[in-house]
Amino acid sequence: MADAQQGSSLRHFLVSEDPLTVGSRWKRWRRALCYHVEARGITSVSRKKALLLDLAGDEVQDIFDVLTLKDEGAEDYERALATLNDYFLPKTNVPYKRSVFRRTEFKQEETVSEYVTRLRQLAKTCEFDQVDDMIRDQVIEKCRSVASRRKLLEEGSSLTLEKLLKIAATDEAVMR
Repeated sequence: MADAQQGSSLRHFLVSEDPLTVGSRWKRWRRALCYHVEARGITSVSRKKALLLDLAGDEVQDIFDVLTLKDEGAEDYERALATLNDYFLPKTNVPYKRSVFRRTEFKQEETVSEYVTRLRQLAKTCEFDQVDDMIRDQVIEKCRSVASRRKLLEEGSSLTLEKLLKIAATDEAVMR
């Protein structure tokens, strides 16, 4: 099998680069690592852990060496990742994130689909049980057109987010 780093565009994670954005940068780096591991077909947990620490670089290795591993029952790779996640990711203030979600308005000239995409991004940190239902309700609540809101509400309990998007796309097409 080819070397796991061959052709990799994944750079070392620089902890000290910008301390204020370390959490969001870690999430992006971790996502890129997952794609890297998947694309190379690496399944061995010990190899995944070694690759994680190798690609992360010296700064992360130094931090990892002094941390206590989390999740005793998990495999080495998952334990290492969970430990680093706990270190790099800030604790989320869920009520604040939900408040931001609920106050999010449609932007000028924004389609419902674009608004839903923006809400989906915000919902990632809200820890909602039913994300699609919360997004659906938010779209109805913030809908700019009284006629569109009425049409959506007339659907009742059968209105799913997917159905809402279809109705909204049709309405937007007619309005154009």
